[in-house]
Amino acid sequence: MVASRSVVLPSSAPAVNATAPVSEGWGRRIIRHATLRVELADVDQGVSRLTGVVESAGGFISSTDSQVDQKGTARATITAYVPPPQFARVLGDLDGVGRVTGRQIGGQDVSEEFVDLEARIRNLERHEGQLLSFMGKAQKVQDLLSLENELARVRGEIERTAGRLRFLKARTDLATIQVALVRAPLVAPPDGLFPRFVEQVKQAFAEGWSTAFSLTLAAAVLVAQLSPLALAALVLWMIYRRRAGRRSSGLAAPPLEGA
Repeated sequence: MVASRSVVLPSSAPAVNATAPVSEGWGRRIIRHATLRVELADVDQGVSRLTGVVESAGGFISSTDSQVDQKGTARATITAYVPPPQFARVLGDLDGVGRVTGRQIGGQDVSEEFVDLEARIRNLERHEGQLLSFMGKAQKVQDLLSLENELARVRGEIERTAGRLRFLKARTDLATIQVALVRAPLVAPPDGLFPRFVEQVKQAFAEGWSTAFSLTLAAAVLVAQLSPLALAALVLWMIYRRRAGRRSSGLAAPPLEGA
């Protein structure tokens, strides 16, 4: 008796070839990424300018994280994606947003892995077609079960490999730029004649006290360094005075009796 059994493929099986829309020739596939730290006076304005630079290059802002720390310093972290041909231009334009204090630029060539994954998917799909052909000719239930298990395994490998391929494509189709904006610890000088006069007087007053303290400290250090000599001089002076007093008392004539 010939066993008849319908074959149901896994629901995750794609309707079209998994590699069809993925590969675009044998061009190089490079994951580009950059991390920048920028100091500026106004963080909110910097976020707006950075957004304009990215969008003018055909990119987009993925996320923005703004916060103010306990010291009142405003910070913002922006993650943006731009087309690879605009990667260098965007980095150059970001120099005008503020003072760049840190910059890290990297790239990873995944062309070889990309090609290997495409070849692996083609081989797996060819093997999948052979299994389907064998299932149409199988006569035993046990053979059908074995072929179905193998088919499910092959389909799982295709899905995992295709997922990795889609991930690499997404990472290489757009370059990643992450920018940390920090409010610069700068204080603008006061405007106007009187505020500048007051500022100069305060500065001169502070410098005067600083100079006086430095001189006093130097004098105290000098006295401390000369204290052993001063102590020795005091001892010698006391000995000299004692001897001089004895000498003067010995030279004085005693008074005559009965005078």
